[in-house]
Amino acid sequence: MKRWSTSALTTLQMCGEKFRRHYIENDRMPSGPPAKRGIAVDRAVTESLTVKKTTGDAPIVEANKDIAATEFERAWDEGVWFNPDERKEDPAKIKAVTKDAAVDLAGLHARTLGQKIVPLEIQHRIEVQPLNSDITIIGYLDIVSLEADETRAMEIIRDTKTKEKAPNAADAHDSQQLTMYALLRMAETGRIPDGLALDVLWKTPARGDLKHQVLPTTRTKSDFGALMGRINAGIQAVERGVFIPAAEGSWICSARWCQYFETCPYVRHPVAIQV
Repeated sequence: MKRWSTSALTTLQMCGEKFRRHYIENDRMPSGPPAKRGIAVDRAVTESLTVKKTTGDAPIVEANKDIAATEFERAWDEGVWFNPDERKEDPAKIKAVTKDAAVDLAGLHARTLGQKIVPLEIQHRIEVQPLNSDITIIGYLDIVSLEADETRAMEIIRDTKTKEKAPNAADAHDSQQLTMYALLRMAETGRIPDGLALDVLWKTPARGDLKHQVLPTTRTKSDFGALMGRINAGIQAVERGVFIPAAEGSWICSARWCQYFETCPYVRHPVAIQV
């Protein structure tokens, strides 16, 4: 592992065995319906803001919806993983409900956040090699936007998320992904970004209400020191072949959230009783 991303580091911290299967053994599993929703919305946002950056034209709701519908079908056709609860349901219904949410949330972004964001960079790739190290840290910043208060212009790094319910107030403050984005941007520009934000979109399952919330946050150099400590610890663990599985009973170590759960050697699977 010479090339590290936020997703790789996060996976290693959550479960070393999942990291080993995915990144070392290249045993890649398809993502679930919520991930397909997020992919479709992210691609619609990326395309519409790229147009806005180039031409100045604001996103169009119906155009965003069309992009999300097309990209959802593309992502779904690549393969879908269903957890045990989802396997009890009609897959066609799951697909229809998830696709509707993706299309509606892409339209919501165009109607609300997309009108306000002034994009400087879209899906901006940054690759950094830390001093005295042979590893490379790679990240793709979803959106770098230009915003202004009463006194100055500010550079804000934004990340779009889709959910089924309202986010927690601390989600942006606790986001290791945003810390990595800020670290990479500082390495590229020589200064810490003025701010960061999670742009959260969700559709309530019961009533189908469409909602969004912006969670702003900031980072300091001390945050970067903590992150680099985690990266270094992860690198050392991988070099030594140490892949500690998630704690038994943790939310990530469950059939609902982990694609590898049913074949994991660290899980206590039920044993059939011979009669």
